[in-house]
Amino acid sequence: MTEVKLKRNMTVEQALRKLRKILDREGVFEELRERRYYQPPSVKRRKAQKIAKWATKKQAEEDSLWNS
Repeated sequence: MTEVKLKRNMTVEQALRKLRKILDREGVFEELRERRYYQPPSVKRRKAQKIAKWATKKQAEEDSLWNS
């Protein structure tokens, strides 16, 4: 359970901003967006492969910059 400890003169808006920041760091909003609609396992797998391919390409580009 996520909780926000309020300081002495903290307003409600400040507490909500702090809570939102914590939830964003934990990835709650991203998970909510993903769960909003049903995705078949094949679509999830394809998406994961696409992300992995992009990440390896990006890493290879970065490595080539450092090695040259």
